[in-house]
Amino acid sequence: MNVRKFVARTSREALHMVRGELGEDAVILSNRKVPDGVEIVALPQAELAGIDSERRQTKQSQSS
Repeated sequence: MNVRKFVARTSREALHMVRGELGEDAVILSNRKVPDGVEIVALPQAELAGIDSERRQTKQSQSS
């Protein structure tokens, strides 16, 4: 999983960094104020689908 953390002075700057690194469809997992400004934790949208399929496989194997 390619979860990334971005820290910037403002949320606008942090979102710009997220989109630049992970693309327009990036999924924001969390955001919070930190002493340096704002922290955003995000991952590429394509990896979110991978997490969901992994979860389904785990549930199926546990119920078998």
